[in-house]
Amino acid sequence: MISSVTQCTGSVSRKHFLFPQHNNKTFILNPTTRKQQVVGLLPLSSLEAMFLVEPVSPGEVGVELEHNGGQESEINKRIGKAINLYYAINNKFIKKKEITKKTKLNVFKTVFRPILTFGCESWVLNKAQESKIGAIEMKFLRDIKRVTRMDRIRNTVIREELEIETTIEYIKKRQLSWWGHLQRLNNKRQVKKV
Repeated sequence: MISSVTQCTGSVSRKHFLFPQHNNKTFILNPTTRKQQVVGLLPLSSLEAMFLVEPVSPGEVGVELEHNGGQESEINKRIGKAINLYYAINNKFIKKKEITKKTKLNVFKTVFRPILTFGCESWVLNKAQESKIGAIEMKFLRDIKRVTRMDRIRNTVIREELEIETTIEYIKKRQLSWWGHLQRLNNKRQVKKV
């Protein structure tokens, strides 16, 4: 089985990933250059290929890691998705007077914040990223409260009135919760070893 993969891929280094495609071709992806080249048909069963092939397509995987192990692009992608959601529902939902603050807060907690913080358990945030997250969060909350920055109301006052914690505090709680899960895992589990 391994020899057939070696014959197909030739001199591909371990830093390359194989992708089986629906048209029975297999691509090699170099993660540093993101270029693909066609290898051809793999003489493997689908079960064997499932264990050998590493499916790391950015559109299919939930969290994307950089080639050096960093997550800055993933964090920026999450912030971008949250901004896109905000602008998609801004005029038709957030700024509507007919919709109650309670409903808007429920959407914030159940839709907006999960999109913003997906995979946050493993994030290491710097100050600039914390600032971006706080800015988009407050943009949403100020629109719920129907105030602007020109009204000069502090963020802490808005959060207290809406009875909501900061997203940074939420992320830290999620990270602590994940750390607790890791500590309770059996030492033989792969997740704990990593």
